[in-house]
Amino acid sequence: MLPHEDTRADSIRNALPVRRHAAVVGERYAMSTLQKALVVGSGSIARRHLANFRQLLPGAEVGCVSASGRSLASGETTATTQLQSMSAAIAWLPDLAVVASPAPLHLEHARQLLEAGVPVLIEKPLSDSLER
Repeated sequence: MLPHEDTRADSIRNALPVRRHAAVVGERYAMSTLQKALVVGSGSIARRHLANFRQLLPGAEVGCVSASGRSLASGETTATTQLQSMSAAIAWLPDLAVVASPAPLHLEHARQLLEAGVPVLIEKPLSDSLER
């Protein structure tokens, strides 16, 4: 690897959100300071994000909430914490979230998280409609 090339982990670290929080305004979170990562959704893409968080953030809690609000079965995901609703997920105070719910729900889930001050990555597509 050449000195100017980033490893995949470096790229992920560099892409971490700048947290808009009174205690850490303008500071970039380091991988080691992230304590809670949330994934909204429990399908195949969501499960991939859960596995990535578990690998990249071994000391962090990784939460999952079903997009439909249904209870997740034991062992259905690799999440360390299973949350029952979006309001419970927001109250859990995640440091960041990935929205991997069905496309028609992406913007609504992202809006709730963003209004609570949680940095969000939204899986593609952003929405299933130009009307949303």
